[in-house]
Amino acid sequence: MRHLKAGNRLGVTTAHRRAMMRNMVTSILEYG
Repeated sequence: MRHLKAGNRLGVTTAHRRAMMRNMVTSILEYG
């Protein structure tokens, strides 16, 4: 699974992380 880590380092995770952060914020706002 080395290629997976390499692909994530190319910046694909950045976009994914953004979506995850947005979901987190929405969840907090909804449950907060």
